[in-house]
Formats: sequence, structure tokens, C-alpha cells
Amino acid sequence: MEQTRLVVATFADGARRDVTQDARFESSSSTIAAVDDDGVVMVQAPGEAVVMVRFLAQAAATRALVVIVRANGRHR
Repeated sequence: MEQTRLVVATFADGARRDVTQDARFESSSSTIAAVDDDGVVMVQAPGEAVVMVRFLAQAAATRALVVIVRANGRHR
């Protein structure tokens, strides 16, 4: 499973711009949720990771919680 992150910057003059291609991405645990240079988060294994994004002097983080649900409805 994959999910793409979109990074939108709001500047001092109120202008908003998609800066995803200029942002830098990092995962706290690439064995759980890996992230590539384009902001695509790829599930690797059950667990929890933090995905950090940086643009200019700003940074933000989001939590990635990965739960695998089996066909019988149980999760691991």
C-alpha cells in the first residue's frame, strides 16, 4: 500500500504553493513505513513510524500507524 504526501507552503503574503517537489522527507522507521524523495509513503510492516517533512526553515511530522488486517478480520 502507498500514500503520497502533499506539501503546501503558506508564505508571509498569504500565497499558497505546492512545494512537494522541493520538500525533504524522512521516516523514523523505514522498516515500517518507508518514504521516497517524492513523498510517497510505502507500507513495509505492522507498527508505527513518524514521517517528517522539511521545507526551507519549516518542519512538520505525521504519524503512520500500520495495521495488517487478515481475511478473518483479526489484525496483527
